Amino acid sequence: MDKKAFQITDGRGFHITFPNGITVSTQFGPGHYCENRYKEFKSFDGSDTCEVAIWREGIEGFITDKILTKAFGKSINSNGAYLGIKEWTKIIDYCSKLK
Repeated sequence: MDKKAFQITDGRGFHITFPNGITVSTQFGPGHYCENRYKEFKSFDGSDTCEVAIWREGIEGFITDKILTKAFGKSINSNGAYLGIKEWTKIIDYCSKLK
């Protein structure tokens, strides 16, 4: 089965996989590095921050720090945590255009 472009991950976030093989995991539910980190699942109703992890199909390990550094011209947050919508949209745009 082919990997779908959009996947829900345990009701706490989602993955987007681009045709170039880059996957951006966006998590904003309890237990993740966002404003909901310490909330109980039943009290989770959205978030203004998220955690991202980035990898490319066929490459072992995360490339999150490398992508964040390239997208922003400096290391902004090497673990991809507590990102707002402006940072997130920039990452999505950057990853979608990678060759």
